[in-house]
Amino acid sequence: MRRETKIRVLNDTSLFDSIQLQLRPVLAIGMRAWAQWAYENLYGFPTLIKEHRFGLVVVGGHAAFERPFNFFSADAFEVVGHAEVVQDRRLILGHIAFMKGDERFVSLRLVSRPVSMAGGDSFAALPTRLEGHILSKFTQEELTDRRIERDVAQLLATLDPATQIAETVRPERLYRHDCEAADQWSYIEIGAHAATAREALIADSSKELRPKLQPGLTTAVRFVDIEITRPLFLFDKLQVRTQVYLEGERLTFVHTFQSQMGGRHDHAVVIERF
Repeated sequence: MRRETKIRVLNDTSLFDSIQLQLRPVLAIGMRAWAQWAYENLYGFPTLIKEHRFGLVVVGGHAAFERPFNFFSADAFEVVGHAEVVQDRRLILGHIAFMKGDERFVSLRLVSRPVSMAGGDSFAALPTRLEGHILSKFTQEELTDRRIERDVAQLLATLDPATQIAETVRPERLYRHDCEAADQWSYIEIGAHAATAREALIADSSKELRPKLQPGLTTAVRFVDIEITRPLFLFDKLQVRTQVYLEGERLTFVHTFQSQMGGRHDHAVVIERF
C-alpha cells in the first residue's frame, strides 16, 4: 500500500504574487507535507536525526505549475504527498500534489539523499543507502527499482547557445534566513534567490531588451527545476550567474550558483521556464 499524507492550507496574501502561488511557499509547504509524512510513517525529523542517526538532504526538485491558481482562486487548498525509494535505495522521492478539490494545480517532486548522522545534537553526516530498521518502515509499494534521470542536465543540453539573449552575475552572501538548522543553505531559499536574480536582471535591462524579457515578470512560471551538487553555509559568499534563452516564445532563465572558495565551484542550478 502506498501511504499518503494530507495537509490543508488557508490562503493568505503572503503566499502569492499578483499572478500565482509563489515558488518559495510551494517549496516550504512541500517540505511541511514531507515532514508530516515522515512523522506519520517513520519518525519526526528531530527523532530521526538524534535517535536514529538518519537524515535526508534535498538534492533536487521539479515544480510544475499545471493550472492557473491565484489568491482569489479559493479560500484554501489541500496538499497530498507520498514517498518513493528509488535508485538502489540511495534516493527518496517526495511526490506532492497541490489540490483545489479534485483538480491538481501544482505538482512538486523533491529528490532527497539519505545520510548517516553522527548522532546526538550533531548535524555531521555522510551519504548512505537506506537499510535496516528505517528501510523496514517502508511498504513494498514504496520501494522501486527505477533510476532517476538528471532533469537539469538534460534541460541544459537542449538549450541552443545561439538563442541566449542576456547574461548577468549577481553577488550574494548567505545569512540566517537563507539557512536551516545546521547553518547550511536551504533549498527553499535557493528558489527565492533565483527569482530575485531573474527580477533584478529584467529590472536593470535596456529598453531594447526589456520587451523580450518582460514575460518573465508578467506571465506565470510553468516549470522550475533545481539541482544541488555542493553545500554552502552561513556567511559564505557566492554569485548567481543568470543566462536567458529565447526560443520562439519560450523564455528560459538558467541560474548557476557559484563560489570562489578554494577555486571556482558550481553549487546548484535552477532553471525557470515560462
